[in-house]
Amino acid sequence: MPAVRVTKPLSAVTPFKRAVLKHRLTLKDKLDVLDFCDANENSGMSQEDIAHLLRTRGYGTVHQSSISRWRKNRESLKARAKNPNELRFKRIRQVEFPDVDQALRTWVLQALSSKTRVTLTGHAIRSQARVFAAAFGHSADFMSLSNGWLESFKQRMGLRQYHFHGEAASAPVETLEAEIQRIRTIMDEYAPRDQLNFDETALYYCLAPDKGLAVVQMSGIKTLRVRITVGICTNADGSERFPLMFIGYARRPRPFRGKDGVDLGYQYWFNETAWMREKIWNSWLANLNDTMAQQGRKVLLLVDNAPSHIHKPELYPNVRVEFFAPNLTAWIQPNDAGIIQSFKSNYRREFILKTIERANNGEQNIYKINQLEAMELATTAWNRVMPSTVVNCWRHTKLSGPKVDPDCPPSTHTPPTLVSDVGQSVAELQQSLDALHARENLVLIGDPMRAEEFLAADADVPTEQILSDDEIVDEVKRQMQDADTESQSFGLEEDETVRKTAGQISTTIQTAQTRDDVLSSLQGLRDFISGSNMPEFDSDLAALVRIEQKLSKLNNM
Repeated sequence: MPAVRVTKPLSAVTPFKRAVLKHRLTLKDKLDVLDFCDANENSGMSQEDIAHLLRTRGYGTVHQSSISRWRKNRESLKARAKNPNELRFKRIRQVEFPDVDQALRTWVLQALSSKTRVTLTGHAIRSQARVFAAAFGHSADFMSLSNGWLESFKQRMGLRQYHFHGEAASAPVETLEAEIQRIRTIMDEYAPRDQLNFDETALYYCLAPDKGLAVVQMSGIKTLRVRITVGICTNADGSERFPLMFIGYARRPRPFRGKDGVDLGYQYWFNETAWMREKIWNSWLANLNDTMAQQGRKVLLLVDNAPSHIHKPELYPNVRVEFFAPNLTAWIQPNDAGIIQSFKSNYRREFILKTIERANNGEQNIYKINQLEAMELATTAWNRVMPSTVVNCWRHTKLSGPKVDPDCPPSTHTPPTLVSDVGQSVAELQQSLDALHARENLVLIGDPMRAEEFLAADADVPTEQILSDDEIVDEVKRQMQDADTESQSFGLEEDETVRKTAGQISTTIQTAQTRDDVLSSLQGLRDFISGSNMPEFDSDLAALVRIEQKLSKLNNM
């Protein structure tokens, strides 16, 4: 009979007993133990006392050394927990080809975060795995990718549906409730004003609603699809209006008149594609971290699994970045629940009002504006997004507001619909379009473009750098080299610690017993652990071996 899952957190006030004695703990169990230790940090209980108490509550293998080790490895445990599919596993699952696995994960995440229509199948995953295997120089033995391998990879990625059209339709809705509970548990550690969500969106900033319009003096309107990327950050109670992030094509576009974006009062970055990239993400994250540090705040930042959102958490101590589970963005991210829609509705309305003003002034190309004008309009549009809109969108995703009723899980039929005040901004945009259509110097060529069509024009435009297979391989190689360097550095420090410890032990045991006796005891302890089914001590075996080796060298001196 499987163990009964208890989702209620451990509590020193309200004790509970597990139905089954657990000898091997899942990742979630270990995190629950750490939360329990944190809650009782000032209770006067030692780690040994806590371990004894937990053993009486069903955690049969928890000892003081277990708690100490988990506390030491807290960050790595939390890092694993960012993938909610890892919570139910008891051991870190090793893969035979970690380089191929990492590259394939990046490729899948890139496919899932793509705004374009994608079909992701088991055959496609296998084919891409073979491509990466060849790129990393693995032998042809890798080419036999079994169904078991595929199922294991799907489990690690949390993939359950593979044919999809757009982000919302492909959401693994059966995991939605668990993901909401996971995120809300983390959010409980922060005040609503310190719960943040960031997302990027593409903006065709001088796009004409030209489905059914033409200027009399012109044979037609050339569709201007000039794009910038806009980053939007909100907090759960709508109390702060974080500045928009802008990404353009040039450092100093001509309208900037030789000045940088920061000199003009904007958070502005640039590259040749106007896409979000890892370097820009880290620069923006550093700015946010500095701002929070100055205010004496620590915040939670919820973001999607976009490939560019790579960072080192230790560099940003005041910002905890938490990723949504892959492919749940349209269902659970507040900015996608209507905040971006409201912003774009406001922008399009401001843009149309500007075109009407230009038409009144007799200008020819009424739709053509420059990037600086677009950034000014965007800032005005952002300032018109009401705090109530932000709060309602956060509540709409069930990330804030009343807790989700387990007996009434979130809807799995459609993505979150727009709340009423978002609908109002769309209605105001439609009124502006109607006013533009009514201009006497404009002729209707066909059906006028509706507000919804106008807003959808750039809804599916990518905001990410799309990595090629070669670029993914190069990035994985770089990451693995960095990891090897850090591991070697840690190993040197650990060896030094072992050497000092062995020296201290040898000095102490001279007054009590011989080195041979100690070596014999260590050998017995190592044999006992090796022959026992106690995986939580696996990481300690190497340390025992090194201590034996150091003592043996001292014995021969």
